Amino acid sequence: MRTSIFYISSILLVTAFAACKTSKQVSTESTKKVVLTEPIKINIDVIKLDTSMHKAAEVESAIDSLYLTIRKTPCYGRCPIYTADIYNSGYVVYNGKRFVENVGLYTGRLSADALNSIRHLARTVNYFGFENEYDSPATDFPTTYTTMHFNGQRKTIKNRVGGPDELREFENHVQKVLDGVTWTKKGGAEE
Repeated sequence: MRTSIFYISSILLVTAFAACKTSKQVSTESTKKVVLTEPIKINIDVIKLDTSMHKAAEVESAIDSLYLTIRKTPCYGRCPIYTADIYNSGYVVYNGKRFVENVGLYTGRLSADALNSIRHLARTVNYFGFENEYDSPATDFPTTYTTMHFNGQRKTIKNRVGGPDELREFENHVQKVLDGVTWTKKGGAEE
């Protein structure tokens, strides 16, 4: 009987020491520091977001939020097809589909001046004062969708045909700013 108690006690003691050692190893490994090269994104406020763009946007900052999305749709010709999400920090996620210089998923960063120029023009043209839709039954024209988030407001505009000159000026300015971005290719974009 004493021998059995001795063996059981020995086994329990060895198990307890082994468990403590494993626990220490786990806790040591979990305290390793991770250095991020890009901010982490937790706030994406877009209804339909390509899964590939979502993957790139996940690396955005916890305090950053989506400011502007511009999406160009196909036409019956060679119209550029892409989506670009611009965040308040200037971080940009771009997914070029067809008839653009950069096909695939890219990220980049706008300068503070470039981002401020978009904000300034949005106020100047009164973006939130535009109608929600400028459309036509003709389906062979490309459509430009813009969605802006500002001061707790969100507005999406569909501009296929007949939008005001100020709206086209705003869309062209955003395109010009995007043309000046230095892009970094990210893999896995859906085409």
